[in-house]
Amino acid sequence: MLHQANIRSRRAPAHRLAWLFGLLWCVWASTAAALDPDRLPTQYITANWRDEHGLPQNSAVALAQTPDGYLWVGTQEGLVRFDGVRFKLFDRNNLAALSSNSILSLKVDRQGRMWIGTRSGLLMWDRGQFRDFHDVAGLQEASVYGIGESRDGTLWFGSDIGLYRSEGATVRRVSNDEGLSGNNIRTVYVDRHD
Repeated sequence: MLHQANIRSRRAPAHRLAWLFGLLWCVWASTAAALDPDRLPTQYITANWRDEHGLPQNSAVALAQTPDGYLWVGTQEGLVRFDGVRFKLFDRNNLAALSSNSILSLKVDRQGRMWIGTRSGLLMWDRGQFRDFHDVAGLQEASVYGIGESRDGTLWFGSDIGLYRSEGATVRRVSNDEGLSGNNIRTVYVDRHD
């Protein structure tokens, strides 16, 4: 019994020290997160990945990070998944659901699904599987430029042929009768008033 009390009393300072270190780290991290306004951007260490490192081309059109930690890069030559070391290319050669290699927009929704706007339609990445939305009227020919999500989880897709919205597992077009003044929607942004 006395031996267990001595072990506990020796652990207590170690626990307090770990707690104190964690608190100090949080304080330091909150102040260290901001960039120093007295330094030029060129004074920071950066990494630059290019086609010689595994990208299909050097133009990144869209970026997103999924909950599993992967960074996704949309390019004009396909969708690239980056794990911090290696790039994996998804294009028409290895992904049947992809009808165009030109990736225009990426959006990770609240459920962790990634929506992929392409030059010819819309795809979704969910738990390692791609699903296409080519069955939506007109969307298979649309260039999906913008994707936004409102607070209630409704997804909005801006395209060159109109605005679309998700309704559960389906996607439908918003008609001009609902107040839309034009059909060429390049950006979707959900403001704080939804």
